[in-house]
Amino acid sequence: MLFALSAHLIWAPLLFRIFTPEILIADSAAVQMMLGLLRPDISVIGTTFSAGNGHTVTLVGACSSFQNISIASLAAVSVTMLVRPYWVRRDFLWLLAICVTMVAINVVRIGVLAWSFENYLYWHNGVGSQLLALFQTIIVAGMSYLGARSGVSARE
Repeated sequence: MLFALSAHLIWAPLLFRIFTPEILIADSAAVQMMLGLLRPDISVIGTTFSAGNGHTVTLVGACSSFQNISIASLAAVSVTMLVRPYWVRRDFLWLLAICVTMVAINVVRIGVLAWSFENYLYWHNGVGSQLLALFQTIIVAGMSYLGARSGVSARE
């Protein structure tokens, strides 16, 4: 548990500073793929998304998937250790699935923010941001619990 906390508080910010450009490029590419299917009229230059109506959003480090992965990993470790005090190989698959899910949610979130100014206001500054946080919490906690419970039967 201490390692998980130190990873989130010390190592993750250090790695984030080192890999921020690559993370933002990867996030931007994933959002661009999604928008290419749903909103081909939104142009992308680097990490900036511009809708035809003049709305522009730039992806910055604080909104990258790395932050979501870091928090989701900490939550998964915490829930697993609350359910049982040992690790099994399957836990790493669950952790990977949780991280992939968080990246997917973040990609959709960024795409929705780029969609229109109204979406940006609702999902970034308004009630939508709170709903998203609740949704992410439920997803991460639920997946973490399912993963931890599956590890109990794997060890028995």
